[in-house]
Amino acid sequence: MKLFNAMATAAFIGASVITTAPVKAGSCLSFLAYSNMKEVIDGGGSWSQAWQAASQWHDGTEICSLRIKGQWKKYDNVTFN
Repeated sequence: MKLFNAMATAAFIGASVITTAPVKAGSCLSFLAYSNMKEVIDGGGSWSQAWQAASQWHDGTEICSLRIKGQWKKYDNVTFN
């Protein structure tokens, strides 16, 4: 039982360290951006609010925008102009 508790504690600490790591500047995390946007849209928000919610995962480049739009097309068949 002590071994199980030690393993569970180590897993919890490891997960905590991983999930609290800050995003580096210049990172494009397109799936996280898509996920945040989807939550805003599903909650009744506007597209403008959705893009604002995704800003922490968006590095400001056109390629990142295209990757996020690709996530929408892939999972929800949504296309943008």
